[in-house]
Amino acid sequence: MNFNGILELLSVAPQITMPNRRIGQQTGRETILECAITAFPHAVNYWEKGGRRITSSMKHRIEAYDEGDHTLTLSLRIHINDEADFGEYRCIASNSLGQDQGSMVLYGKTTVSRTGISFFLGRPNKIQVT
Repeated sequence: MNFNGILELLSVAPQITMPNRRIGQQTGRETILECAITAFPHAVNYWEKGGRRITSSMKHRIEAYDEGDHTLTLSLRIHINDEADFGEYRCIASNSLGQDQGSMVLYGKTTVSRTGISFFLGRPNKIQVT
């Protein structure tokens, strides 16, 4: 086997593993979404929502953690300000050998009010409690 054959054996198209497919959180809180990406050569990795690529900002912070064995964890920290922050998020990775993606749904979490009545945050249709 020559040097080129060794590189071929080590090359891996991106493979994404999502530790969670759904996560709930309340408005006004912060949450972290994560995906594990295995790829070699290194992949271009990013998060998107609604077809738009997410970049680090005051609302979002993206970080990558090297886990070894050509695997990294890509995290997305979200400051949840309103219902528009809920929905499906996609983790995407691509390199010269291919592309993979995984999705996760961030939904509004059930809370209990002082009166003991439960209601759901983050629904598309607003519910009025009187």
